[in-house]
Amino acid sequence: MIETMFTRWDRAGDRRRYQELSHNLDQAIGELYVIADPDTRAELLEHAADLLDDLATVHTRAWGRDEDRHGRPMAIRLGAGASPLRHVAWTERAVLGQPGASLPVDDDQGTWLDLAGASSHGERAVLIGRLAVLADQQLGAVAAGPLEQVADTEQHLHEHGPGRRPADPQASVRALIAAVFFTIGVFIAVSVLVVSWPERIALAVPVSTAFCAVMWARTRFVLRWVWPVQITARVVRRTDR
Repeated sequence: MIETMFTRWDRAGDRRRYQELSHNLDQAIGELYVIADPDTRAELLEHAADLLDDLATVHTRAWGRDEDRHGRPMAIRLGAGASPLRHVAWTERAVLGQPGASLPVDDDQGTWLDLAGASSHGERAVLIGRLAVLADQQLGAVAAGPLEQVADTEQHLHEHGPGRRPADPQASVRALIAAVFFTIGVFIAVSVLVVSWPERIALAVPVSTAFCAVMWARTRFVLRWVWPVQITARVVRRTDR
């Protein structure tokens, strides 16, 4: 029984570690939406690849083998996604004239070499999307997923330029939910006051309206300013090292 208890503790720790790594991977991919510098993008891609390796190491201990229909455990499928990201990082540096490397998937059409010479974000989005299809065919959908996300970041940079984060559809929903619960709380609070109902409403409506306005302004401020500034600060610190 004690051994079982310690096993559960270890698994809980592995799951917390897995969630932390997943969060860090989301952040690394998220930074690619606002960073256009090839060398910095290469660093972020290599960091994301390292995180995928770490996720592959932890996954089986945290969640079990989780095999697909071919009998491949999730750890293998996750780890397979790291190599293509490292090679996309190489193509970022190849644009700057740095040397090349071997390729992670067979590519008869020379897409990797085309990507190594492509500096346009729109062109890179198309080429990386093509490589994601190849990765899906040769390595599986899990390995292709990160490439699809990177292609999406290139397309976003092509359409909007650096420094602008894509809209978070959940931010407005969270603000709306918070506003609804706050409004309910305000009406419950004023209902205990020994005043008439018109007076209670006169107190509750302005307070609720003010809170909703603050939540709306906060959501807009975070999406437009805080998040890009935090990303820029992290990139500056990384560059200084």
